[in-house]
Amino acid sequence: MQEEVYELLCILDFNNVRKRMSVILKNREGRIRLYCKGADTVIFERLGSGQDDVINRTQDHLDVRILNMPM
Repeated sequence: MQEEVYELLCILDFNNVRKRMSVILKNREGRIRLYCKGADTVIFERLGSGQDDVINRTQDHLDVRILNMPM
């Protein structure tokens, strides 16, 4: 397995207004990606129209994780 290397371009810190944290990275090929972590409801609000499939698949993954959590 080859290790991937990214250049960190920016960190958008978590705060109470954004309710999420994001990083912007660039890979060796020059492709730039935004990775974002936050509450599912906050992330869902930022999806464009026509993204119902993404929301449904993500919600399914969240539901499975909750069902498989140890009690």
